Parts: sequence; structure tokens; C-alpha cells
Amino acid sequence: MATTEATTNQFLSGSYAPVRVEQTLTDLPVTGRIPEHLDGRYLRIGPNPIAEVDPATYHWFSGDGMVHGIRLRDGRAEWYRNRWVRGREAQRLLGETVDWPTDHGAVHLPCRVPDGFHGNWVPTA
Repeated sequence: MATTEATTNQFLSGSYAPVRVEQTLTDLPVTGRIPEHLDGRYLRIGPNPIAEVDPATYHWFSGDGMVHGIRLRDGRAEWYRNRWVRGREAQRLLGETVDWPTDHGAVHLPCRVPDGFHGNWVPTA
């Protein structure tokens, strides 16, 4: 029996809803006060599908991911950046050159990691 209700998935809505664009934001407003001795980057890596997914089968442990980062210094939030983890499919959908090895015998992760999280991506190997 078919249902007419739309399928919902808790990992695709509310606080878990996918972020659809990469951004770099600077001079962020702060509510309250950031202690001046906090100096560094806070990074979070989590799920974030780059393409449409089937809500009936999607789970946040599989699929694409995104790195989120914020730079704290001198009591300020200097910047926020987010970038998709550059797997083969993400590169293809973003219109970037897909330059991954085609051999399936080697053990390697199909992604790139940020170099200092400045938007310069380098191969993992």
C-alpha cells in the first residue's frame, strides 16, 4: 500500500539540515564575550550531503561530510569557514577536476584534508 505522506528523516532537518554552500565569513558578531586567552581554531567535521539523498534510507554515518571552522583570537571570532570534504563525488558535483587514483587494491581514504584549513586542499597521500 502506497503512502502519500512525505518521508522525513531526523538527520536531514532542523539542526541536522545540510548546509548547501561553502562560505567564508569574517568579523563575526559575538553575543556575550569570548575570553581573550582563547587563541586558536575550533574545527568540527560532520555529515553533510552535497547532493539530494533519499530520506527513507539516508543515515548520517554514510555519505558526504563537511569541515566547519572558526578562528578565535584576542576576544574576537575572526572568521568562519566551511568546506565539503573533497571525495570523488563531491569534486565532480562541484565542477572540480577529479584526480584520484583508480586502483582499488590500494588502501587510501577517498578524500582530501585541509592544509591548515585555509581553503588549500592537499592529497592525503
